[in-house]
Amino acid sequence: MTISTNNRRASRSHTGTSPLGPVLGLFALIIASDPIHAQDSQSTRRTEIEATRNDIYAAVLFNFSKFVVWPDHAFETDDSPFIIAVLGNNPFPINLKAMEKRTVRGRPVVTRHFTKPSKIGSCHILYCNLEDVEMIHAATARLAGQSVLTVSAHVGFATHHGMIEFSAIRDRLALTINIDRARKVHLDIGADLLELATLVDTQKSISGHPE
Repeated sequence: MTISTNNRRASRSHTGTSPLGPVLGLFALIIASDPIHAQDSQSTRRTEIEATRNDIYAAVLFNFSKFVVWPDHAFETDDSPFIIAVLGNNPFPINLKAMEKRTVRGRPVVTRHFTKPSKIGSCHILYCNLEDVEMIHAATARLAGQSVLTVSAHVGFATHHGMIEFSAIRDRLALTINIDRARKVHLDIGADLLELATLVDTQKSISGHPE
């Protein structure tokens, strides 16, 4: 069983030592047994695996905070909270609540749930759980110029809309990162995270999808 770490710029993988390593490994195990990829009529088992996958998604989402540095101007004061938000249907409400017991770089964590792009408020990480491309574009357009790490499992998200995309492909977890888009809003993504991902070349993005 393997984990997708296709970044050609990396000289080695840190899956065994970085904070994300154990999480990615567990995610791979879950996806390998996912009945979506097999003929399994047991809806209860599918529900259990989906719930567990969401647990891992939430863990990965939180762990991104350990690999990214936000600029000082992203926070109003020295003791302002670190805000993690979900846009659209919230697949992990219990996990988000649990995050509020944690801290990020000494800041208390606050979580929020936005139902649609027009409702997006202040946040530092935004998980876009949307299917409609126009709504995704509306969300990222609303955040233009803001130091918000945008994350989604929507196919093509990192190429056409946001910064980090993760997807499950049978027994593989693939991370795709648009580092240029992150740098434009002064987000510094650490090398350990970049080595776990495929990097998007913004210049080669398919035309017709505005930045």
